[in-house]
Amino acid sequence: MAVKRYTTPEIGHWDVVRSQYVCDTEAELPVAALDGDWAYCKDTNTNWLWEDSSWAQAGVAWSNITGTLSAQTDIQTALNDKAASAHTHAGVYEPADAAIQAHVISAHAPTNAQKNSDILQAEIEAKLVGEISSHTHAGGAAAWGGITGTLSDQTDLQTALDGKAASSHTHTIADTTNLQTTLDGKAASSHTHAIADVTNLQTTLDAKEVAANKGAANGYASLDAVTKVPIVQVPTGATASTVCIGNDARLSDARTPTTHAASHQNAGGDEISVAGLSGLLADAQTPATHATSHKSGGSDTVKLDELAAPTDVTTLNASTSAHGLMQKYPGGTTNFLRADGSFAAPPGGGGGINTLRKTANQTINGGAATFVDITDLTFPVVSGTDYAFEFYITFQSAASTTGWKAGVNCPAGTLDFWAGSDVIANGAAGVATHTERHNTVRDDMTLLTATVTQAVDLNVRIKGRYLCTANGIFAARFANELANTNIVVQKGSWGWWF
Repeated sequence: MAVKRYTTPEIGHWDVVRSQYVCDTEAELPVAALDGDWAYCKDTNTNWLWEDSSWAQAGVAWSNITGTLSAQTDIQTALNDKAASAHTHAGVYEPADAAIQAHVISAHAPTNAQKNSDILQAEIEAKLVGEISSHTHAGGAAAWGGITGTLSDQTDLQTALDGKAASSHTHTIADTTNLQTTLDGKAASSHTHAIADVTNLQTTLDAKEVAANKGAANGYASLDAVTKVPIVQVPTGATASTVCIGNDARLSDARTPTTHAASHQNAGGDEISVAGLSGLLADAQTPATHATSHKSGGSDTVKLDELAAPTDVTTLNASTSAHGLMQKYPGGTTNFLRADGSFAAPPGGGGGINTLRKTANQTINGGAATFVDITDLTFPVVSGTDYAFEFYITFQSAASTTGWKAGVNCPAGTLDFWAGSDVIANGAAGVATHTERHNTVRDDMTLLTATVTQAVDLNVRIKGRYLCTANGIFAARFANELANTNIVVQKGSWGWWF
């Protein structure tokens, strides 16, 4: 927007024209002007005066004036130097001259200049900074609020202030309407009351204890330095109307409490939580349903092999329609478990041949002529069952001078067997140099006093039949002649039975 310029002749010097500029921003202030020229900047709402070859801010609008009139010592002096708000300048400086006025409005003025008669008050008030003179300020409280404008605008200020009281002043009682009448109805600041003047005071006092009765007979107990009733004022003893004190022997006696079980029960005044107890309850209790906690994946699973031994019932036996536990063995050696869950002998009779084999060497040194079971060459027998058996026993002697004997042992029943053994060293040629015997006696063989050779494999063969009449173990056995001289039964020795 272009800078607007307004011109007016200087009062008293009609040949001097003063310029007044209206700028959008301070940056648009003209770079040159005449002393006395004015400018108004819209962006900062400020007035500027050209003096001594530069612009200086001037005509600042008043801000807030605070305090009381007595604090503004220079206001009245400044007001006394000002002209009245209603005054004229006609004929004061020079007589009116029509020629001068005609000269001012002649064609020599700038093309953008306006005559005084063409400038409206509204245009000047819209362009120039300052308060409009056509307003007043009403009087107010002693403390000033916001007063704006220039000092010359406050024409009624002193008049309003003159009508106010000083900030420090006094009043008589008569100045206040009805004050004396109100005071006459009040009591003196220093006065007394009889007990009867106070409603219910005598009744209240009558209900209080007399201080003289403290600690006296038929009075009331006193308190000691620690706010306790002295023991001398407490009735102690062992009767119904007395109390026991700390060293009373009765306090250490065992006492049976009065019946109060209900207070410890559910919803009682002193309910006991079972979770907080230890030990076992005296009577049987039905636990809350918790089967899922013992199942697979539960919080308290139970291992099958940690349960107690079962009873002789068939409730949990496996069947052809459901899984379950193995049923009880029927006993014997001739029957076998079939797919239908029953035990029976295989078709064709007999229970099949059972084989035995020794997996490690075994030193026989139980003492002179003392029979010892040969490990791995034993089998269980059941009363009422008939058995057939055969053993092939390979052994070595630690010394050729050590004798030995071999046999079998079993529970009661009928036994007969055939036994044969080497009496010569091992060789390719077959010769009639071995022994054979038939026997019916357990642990029976004539003890040999020598071995044909030492530290080589020798052999004993025993086979026969056994009609069992008592449960037990059937075993092939060996004995050495002398203590501390070893006979070693070799691994790979074998047997069978059915």
